[in-house]
Amino acid sequence: MLREKGEDISTATIYRTLSLLCEGGFVESLDFGRGQLYYEHVLGHKNHFHLICSDSGKVIEFRNPSIEEIIGRVARARGFTVSSISLRVFGQGKACQ
Repeated sequence: MLREKGEDISTATIYRTLSLLCEGGFVESLDFGRGQLYYEHVLGHKNHFHLICSDSGKVIEFRNPSIEEIIGRVARARGFTVSSISLRVFGQGKACQ
């Protein structure tokens, strides 16, 4: 998009910036097992989870307070403090079954 607007920016600059955004806690890199990283903003973004189709690569985001509660109970029972939750479920989407 920047190049379309006439801005001169290198791919290396983009990746360095993404790395800094990850370090700062603004962005999270996600590996869905397809040989590339995906990035999504996390600042002010509630815990959410991902269903990943192993065939098409389609990613479906969802939230589920019940899952968060179960993880919280398990963590508390073990004296563990949760700072963030990442859940990735791999399988086949409806179109690929």
